[in-house]
Amino acid sequence: MNTKKLTLFALGLTLFALNGCKKDAEETVLEEGGTKQEQEHKAIFVAFNHKNYDHTLQLANNYMNNYPQDKQVPALKLMMADIWYEQGEYPQSYVAYREFERMYPAEPRAEYAAYKAAHAKFNQANSIDCDSTPTQETVML
Repeated sequence: MNTKKLTLFALGLTLFALNGCKKDAEETVLEEGGTKQEQEHKAIFVAFNHKNYDHTLQLANNYMNNYPQDKQVPALKLMMADIWYEQGEYPQSYVAYREFERMYPAEPRAEYAAYKAAHAKFNQANSIDCDSTPTQETVML
C-alpha cells in the first residue's frame, strides 16, 4: 500500500513539474515540437520543398520581420533571391543578390551571390529589344 501511494505521489509530482515549468510565450514549445520560431523556420522549408514559392516568400518575409537579428536571415535572403531568379524575375533577383553582397560581404555565400547577380543581369540582356544597356551593365560586373 505504501509503494502504491509513493508511486502515485511521484507520478503527480512529475506531472506537476512538467506542466508547471512553462517558458515565456516566445519560447513556448508547440505541440509538434520546437519553439514558435523553430516552427516558423521549418514551415519556410516545407513550403520551399513543395515548390510553393509564393508562400515561401511570404513566410520568409514574415520570419525576417519577426526575427531580424536571427542568424538564419542571410540564408533566407539568399533563398528569396534564388526563388525570384528561378521564377524569371531577373531584375528583382539581381537587386536581392547585390543587396546580399553589400550587407554580408564576409559571408561565404557572398561570392555565390555575385555570380548569380551577374547571371541575373545577363538574363535581362537576353531579350528581343535592341537596348544594349543590360549587356553593358553585365560586362561592368
